[in-house]
Amino acid sequence: MTSFVYNIVVVSEHRILRQGLKVLLERPDDFHVVDDVDCKSALKRIEQLPTIVLLDLKLAQVETGLSLLAGIADLGLDTRVIALVPEGASPTLLLRAIRAGAAGYVPEDSDDIHIVEEAIRKVGQGHIYLSNTALVSLLASISSHDVSAPLSGQNDASGLSPREYEVLELVAQGYTNRQISAALVISESTARTHVHNILDKLHLTNRVQVATFALKRSSGAHKPVSRARGQWPTMAEAGV
Repeated sequence: MTSFVYNIVVVSEHRILRQGLKVLLERPDDFHVVDDVDCKSALKRIEQLPTIVLLDLKLAQVETGLSLLAGIADLGLDTRVIALVPEGASPTLLLRAIRAGAAGYVPEDSDDIHIVEEAIRKVGQGHIYLSNTALVSLLASISSHDVSAPLSGQNDASGLSPREYEVLELVAQGYTNRQISAALVISESTARTHVHNILDKLHLTNRVQVATFALKRSSGAHKPVSRARGQWPTMAEAGV
């Protein structure tokens, strides 16, 4: 029996989906499904303990789901949210969820429960998790300039210093603050300061948004930025 258990709450307006996921996710020894609830009941249930939320973002409940994400953020809860998104979900939806604080995305119609299990463990460890389908959709749309509103407007990179541009590229590749400090031969605290300055200047809130902004920027006639590689760093490793 594992010594660490991930507490999970499944949130959906569809009772059959909730209960089906609950049965499947009770099988691993390191998972404990605390409850399956609808969006209206979710926040009160989530407040009771740190947890991982599987949030169904079907078209009919997108606004309700995003409101729940905002509520979790407003309360500062120690909770990580994985969005269950429909196959072919629009990049705009993914970006709205990113801005609202979601930390993972998996297709709700996946026939492999192991994908959901992997997402829970990665997100529970502080990583960002994107399914291949979500990542391909997001990057393809960035390359074709289909996503303009969610990460534009106030996100002006002209105020970044040359050093901050270098840090921006490394963040987009998934570097932690420690790795940035080694690559640029600066202290880790200086690297952390640069990352926070970038977030502040670009009016962004997390490293996923920085990477998305950098990828979108590189799809134009700007200095190339390498795409993210491997798994995203844990929050402790990243220092943000």
